[in-house]
Amino acid sequence: MANYKTKEAVEILSINRNLLDSFRKAGIITSFKLGRNFVYSEDDMIKFLDKYLGKEITKEGLVLQWKTTQNLHTT
Repeated sequence: MANYKTKEAVEILSINRNLLDSFRKAGIITSFKLGRNFVYSEDDMIKFLDKYLGKEITKEGLVLQWKTTQNLHTT
């Protein structure tokens, strides 16, 4: 499975960087630190999408509802 830096992850998940950082800090999506960068595994991004895609996520008044056509599942 692949790993993605923040810039790549926000493009795949169709969200902005600040929102991804908020989700990471809240423990909604997991990452690991590689040097100065946070890195997101494909497995963790798939788990995130499976759990939250199309749902509202509320954290400190922040509400997100988004849809994406990105599909990380490969056949």
